[in-house]
Amino acid sequence: MQQPPATNPRNALVALSCAAAVALLWCGRPCAAAQGPAGAEVAPLDQAEGVRVTGVAFHGNDHFSARRLRKLTDVEPGDLITPYEGEALAQQIETAYREKGYSLAAVHALIRIVGPGQQELLFAISEGPRTWVDEIEFEGNAHVDADELLDETETGTRGWPAFLWPGWFKEDIFRDDPRRVEALYRSRGYLDAAAGGYVSYSEDMRRVTLRMVVYEGPLYRVSGISFEGNALFRDSELMDAMPFEVGEPCQPDKLNDAVVRISELYAAQGYMDVTARKGNLRAEWLFPETGTQVPVRFTITEGEPVFIRRIEIRGLEKTKEHVVRRNLTFYPGERASTRKFKESRQVLTNTGYFDRAALEPVQISLEPDEGTLRDAIVEVKEGSTGWFMIGGAVGSESGLIGEFSLVEENFDLWNWPSSWGDLWRGNAFRGGGHKLSIVLRAGTRRSYYAIDFLNPSVWDSDYSFGTGLYSKTIAHEKYDETRTGLRLTGGQQLSKFVRRYVTVGYESIDVDDVDSDAAADFFADEGSHSKPYVAVGVTVDRRDNRFAPTEGYYAAAEVEVAGADVKTAKLDLQARKYWTVREDRGRHKHVIGVSGRMGLVDAYSGHRVPVFERYYAGGFSTIRGFDFEGVSPVDPVTEDQIGGESMLVGSVEYSLPLSEEDVKEDVSEVLSGWDELRLSLGTGIRWRVPFLGGTGIEINLAFPVMKESADETRHFHFSLGAQRQF
Repeated sequence: MQQPPATNPRNALVALSCAAAVALLWCGRPCAAAQGPAGAEVAPLDQAEGVRVTGVAFHGNDHFSARRLRKLTDVEPGDLITPYEGEALAQQIETAYREKGYSLAAVHALIRIVGPGQQELLFAISEGPRTWVDEIEFEGNAHVDADELLDETETGTRGWPAFLWPGWFKEDIFRDDPRRVEALYRSRGYLDAAAGGYVSYSEDMRRVTLRMVVYEGPLYRVSGISFEGNALFRDSELMDAMPFEVGEPCQPDKLNDAVVRISELYAAQGYMDVTARKGNLRAEWLFPETGTQVPVRFTITEGEPVFIRRIEIRGLEKTKEHVVRRNLTFYPGERASTRKFKESRQVLTNTGYFDRAALEPVQISLEPDEGTLRDAIVEVKEGSTGWFMIGGAVGSESGLIGEFSLVEENFDLWNWPSSWGDLWRGNAFRGGGHKLSIVLRAGTRRSYYAIDFLNPSVWDSDYSFGTGLYSKTIAHEKYDETRTGLRLTGGQQLSKFVRRYVTVGYESIDVDDVDSDAAADFFADEGSHSKPYVAVGVTVDRRDNRFAPTEGYYAAAEVEVAGADVKTAKLDLQARKYWTVREDRGRHKHVIGVSGRMGLVDAYSGHRVPVFERYYAGGFSTIRGFDFEGVSPVDPVTEDQIGGESMLVGSVEYSLPLSEEDVKEDVSEVLSGWDELRLSLGTGIRWRVPFLGGTGIEINLAFPVMKESADETRHFHFSLGAQRQF
């Protein structure tokens, strides 16, 4: 519905701009040429065959510079400009002005004669005032609040401060807002809803009030659901898949969702052609002649199941084909299943071999065919799987660091380079699906040196092998700790998502530089300690994407038994779960993540648990808002943080980190003592900076809400580093 204002200021301004153009044409001369700026003659661009111009000029432009407008129009001396092209270029300039809030801007293309054979393309510009939206009003919305309607519109009003929310009026965006309002109403069952908008300008034509009139119409409801043609699934099974019930509003989005769910049910059993696109699945509202009670009918043509003939891998440039095939959960000769396609896509994405920045780095589908025997197509998009860093970084907990790191997640020892270019571009030592990591990091508070290798599938089997050699030093508040170790790990993939492993390792642990006023526990553990150990564990990973999960879960359990000088037994349990709770028009997912970790350590054979094997919390990776290892039981005499023998950590994250942690001193008290619970609230920004090579800056601000008097707090946490991917 359109209701124009009493006077149309846009038409008035267009008339003024046309009058200005006429004045240029006829000022002082009764012929078709007139004197324009600086005495030059101007004429309309009306030659049908066009004019070959020697340049381009602009008149009346204040907001945009002539240089910017020349770049926008891209007219070069010697170009032949027809009236149609001139009008199109003028329209481009008008569009640029309107995108900046000059909703009444008008532009005309003219020819200016500056000398014999010298003809410039002149754009006469009337910018008009820059207008901003003062208010948006709705009429006729009885069942939907104005605030909800405002959330659906792209147009916004001016806010404070205005330099952040200027609210410039953009007519093309407002023109589509009624369609967005209609879509909202129809998504709620008001299928006849219609909306129209109009604009009212202030006297100075710098402010606009936008009014939108809504016709809601009646609310339609589902009166029944029926199915025709289904033999594989009973009606009750299909009803369980319905996202709506009888009596609910008729919502087109839910009807489309029901079609998708029915298609997925059939596709999981190999009936790949039961889709709306192929016409084998139809959903329709059966509108009555009168009333608003509407039955829904689904018509299904099941056809025959589809089997996989061959599996074709596409898009590989560096990764070997067998590396992809060993991660698939389906095989030739099987009945096709979208469930297995989804699982395989998830597994391949989580390998890290393919482009993490791509929306869909792995796609799996069947070839477009009508037969019951079809090829499965696995198409991948390869990306950077390696990176190195030479330089430095700084962090609130790690201090100043100098580092050399080289990591390749898709390593292949036998793929040697043929040139330095192969090595630099990442075409060498890549494609075998192994992982190699070399880290040399020297810091003022922490140092770490390590080389790790992992083959996740030895000879394409379910068994894995990994090894690592490392040395790390941490400058604690009261002592320095250095660990040097070697570990060997063997694992077995019980399924594509479940893995078990055994690790055998040895560590030499040195505790030195103990402060003279430190707690007795630190002096008791000063010196060198030998720690041979065996650890067994299991992991379950059902996250859709381990790098940026939006759904699924991860769980892990590990038991470690150490001997020699460190006679301890440890149990570590951790789990993380993710849900997508909102998706903004398909652009950004809002994800809730819940995670928890429990750790228990105890000594045997009459020994005590040394301070370097105890649990501490606080800092960047556990409880922001507290200092590194700033949450722990304390020595009753010195009040030094001496660590606990059990720890329970939980966190909830919704874009902003929310965490609640508990560290206990005794194993038997891990689930008691809730009066000593710690809680912090905070916010964080992770900024990937191109000129820093893909890493960048991470800043976190957190405030302890619940803490103990002996806890050490830190509100500000940050890290800064750089790397290059290849």
